[in-house]
Amino acid sequence: MAIFAPLDACIEPVLTMTELAKSPLMKDRNMLVDVTTLTGRIVKQIAPAIKFDHQQSIDNMFVTEPNGHDSQKIISQLGYSTEQIHQLINDNAVN
Repeated sequence: MAIFAPLDACIEPVLTMTELAKSPLMKDRNMLVDVTTLTGRIVKQIAPAIKFDHQQSIDNMFVTEPNGHDSQKIISQLGYSTEQIHQLINDNAVN
């Protein structure tokens, strides 16, 4: 980073998610928030960068479940039988 010191440029290193979570900048700006998934699990999520006084709540933020979480339910609602669903899963056609 010292190479950029004499330049009039905005330079920052790229951080890993772990480094980002520990960043004083992220903490000072409340950029990481705990969000509850549909199943009640709490996960960290990056908050919106722009915050308006009347929108301080994270209630409208959500986290989807992992891919395939509802696959069986959706396929069942499409009319597939339990046997067909198991076959699709065994064939790795769905998660």
